[in-house]
Amino acid sequence: MAKDEPATEFDAEFDVLIVGAGGCGLVAAIAADAAGASVAVVEKQSRLSGNTALSSGSIPGAGTRLQAEVRIKDSPKRFAEDVLRVSGPHDAEHLAARPTALSAELVEWLIDEAHVSLTQGGLAVDTHAHVLRTDGTPIIGLFAGGGAATGISGRRGSDGYVSGNGLLSALGLGLIAGREAASHAADQRAASKTKLHHNVQQGEMT
Repeated sequence: MAKDEPATEFDAEFDVLIVGAGGCGLVAAIAADAAGASVAVVEKQSRLSGNTALSSGSIPGAGTRLQAEVRIKDSPKRFAEDVLRVSGPHDAEHLAARPTALSAELVEWLIDEAHVSLTQGGLAVDTHAHVLRTDGTPIIGLFAGGGAATGISGRRGSDGYVSGNGLLSALGLGLIAGREAASHAADQRAASKTKLHHNVQQGEMT
């Protein structure tokens, strides 16, 4: 008859062990801790980053309170449809609905619970970097570029990306936006001086 195995002793015990300290692992750790579990995170690199460090940093969300505040109408259903239209047929289509349905909650959780600073990117802009309303008309005096504006890689996901496009879009639109903003400011100053001169003339005539 086999003897009983001796009890294994551990230096530390945790409810949840997370392997990998990228964005996914750290979010999982915070969520598990908030749910009452004791958590440990292990990472093979000398610093926390994982593949998240290589990402663009964009976190899409559909139906967030941020969108509601600026009267943007969106929904997880539309988000899922966009994802599948861009990706085309693949073996994990059934997964598209779950993260898109969770996207608004995730964005708001990152802000409220994880205290991550987020900017809402993807603003539509014209060739002069004017931010566009939903009807396509420009908002005078408001310009955008970089991560706050739509890019130039098209709607085919990574298939439409050419190396360097991200910086081309960011820096190029930044150059355009800076010049256009300065031009707009100069026009405003000139208009203000003209109005002031007209008012002075009107005063001299009365």
